Amino acid sequence: MPWDTRSLVVPPNSASSSVQFIADPITTGGDIFDVVLDNPAVAVTLTAPGGTLVNAISAAGLGYQYSVYTVTPSNTPSPINPLGLPGTHTVIVLPAGAPTGTYMVNADSTLASVPSLARISRHSMLVLTDDLDL
Repeated sequence: MPWDTRSLVVPPNSASSSVQFIADPITTGGDIFDVVLDNPAVAVTLTAPGGTLVNAISAAGLGYQYSVYTVTPSNTPSPINPLGLPGTHTVIVLPAGAPTGTYMVNADSTLASVPSLARISRHSMLVLTDDLDL
């Protein structure tokens, strides 16, 4: 599936809440996991098939891109662009040759004192590139 979205309520003070995605990334890389949180105190990691853990520190060395940015309602570029939803975004871009299989998106809320809503989506760059031709 080239586009897949899930939601998760992350309880406070929890070491790990997780959501699984089955993915068949394009071989040239660029598929995206975007996690939008209403609480910036929640940390996001990705566990790739085979158990490789991708986080802010390990991502570059593993060939992944990892970035965090915030979108406020006043600077939301488009209501139909999921990468522009209000909240704190953690975006993880898969490298070329990323394996097919089950990816686990993990949310660590040990520093959060209230529950957090996570909107997690996986986007295939093949679909996003095709959509630009519209």
